[in-house]
Amino acid sequence: MSSLRAPSPRPASRPTAPRLQPVPRRRRQMRQTPFILVFVTMLALGMVGLLVLTTKLQDQAFELRSLQQQATELSYREASLESDVDKARSPQALAALASALGMRANTHAVYIELPSGKIVGTPTKVKESDMSSIVVKTAEESAAEAAARAEATQQAQARATQTQSQQG
Repeated sequence: MSSLRAPSPRPASRPTAPRLQPVPRRRRQMRQTPFILVFVTMLALGMVGLLVLTTKLQDQAFELRSLQQQATELSYREASLESDVDKARSPQALAALASALGMRANTHAVYIELPSGKIVGTPTKVKESDMSSIVVKTAEESAAEAAARAEATQQAQARATQTQSQQG
């Protein structure tokens, strides 16, 4: 006999357990596909949104530039009009308008005392010959006088040449 022991017989009363086998893995592609579709759709919508936003900002930038140019032109126009108003309010312009209306400076000053209404001084009408040196002439009056002088000069020259031709 040997020193090894013999295997002991198994009791028949124990039921044998079923053998375990690994469960087949489920396919995850069905779960990943909707996620990928949503992600790509959101990415595409984001890109379209950025494109629309950029385009809108450029349109607004062009409009802003146009409005700034228009504002600059209007400010130049305003400055020009203010200059014209200042020229029209100047003493020289007022004197020219007064002369054009036939008004003359009065050398005989007369004053009215406001509380009593008393007139101080003797009112005297200005004559045409009074202070004719300070009469301000308009550009039209100056041009008319220059044309009259030129015509008178031409007539005088014509008479002089006519007289010389008759004498000679």
